[in-house]
Amino acid sequence: MIIGNFNLIANNYLFLDSTRQSEEQIEPEGTLPDSLEYMSIPEVVVQQDESFGVLVAGGVGITTIENFTQNSKNIVGFGILDFGVVFDKTYYLGISLNNLSFAKIESNYIDTNLNSRPILGIEYYGLEFGAVIYDMGQLKIHFNTSVSSGLIEYKVQSSINENNNTNSTNYTNNYGSDDFVVFEPKLFLTINTNQWARVVFGLNYRVPFGLDYTFQNDNYTNANIGGIGAIIKLQFGDLWF
Repeated sequence: MIIGNFNLIANNYLFLDSTRQSEEQIEPEGTLPDSLEYMSIPEVVVQQDESFGVLVAGGVGITTIENFTQNSKNIVGFGILDFGVVFDKTYYLGISLNNLSFAKIESNYIDTNLNSRPILGIEYYGLEFGAVIYDMGQLKIHFNTSVSSGLIEYKVQSSINENNNTNSTNYTNNYGSDDFVVFEPKLFLTINTNQWARVVFGLNYRVPFGLDYTFQNDNYTNANIGGIGAIIKLQFGDLWF
């Protein structure tokens, strides 16, 4: 009798214990298993590709050009427009456009059809490449070099002839022109103002080749338009900084 009661109690205990274990193994709905409860899900971060960027810059500069009317070199201004790309925040490749047509250097010759002197126009466009040579965080020093094809010519002054009221821009001239090549090293200091804009200060030195332009008593050679210049530009784009 005692043995029978003992077996009954043992069976009840095993039943209750197995029921409790089954209840513990059943996870409540909406909960994660213990093995996943403390797992961290990695954050997905999309980073911008900083190996490539596009830049555009515009600016002005001053330099010296021969003025045969005054028999001396004059300080004149010129305009600059650059388009380029940057690789690895260091290397630059682009196109540089330079125009000295507003230099206002007049010829010795007086065009009697307009009663005015032609003005000198110089422009050159070419490939520019360079690299950052010293990085100071917000400031960078970079050295560029451009190789360009240029054109020099005297142009009609854009004005109205007071004698015959003829628009000078419609006047056909025969002042001639000449082509030349320019090699131009440049040293720049770039100052970061924000993520997309920079101020650029620079020095350049024009080394022309193959120039021999003669009109009336004026003769322009390499030495007459070569020389040092100073530049200031505003640069827009990404990845210099």
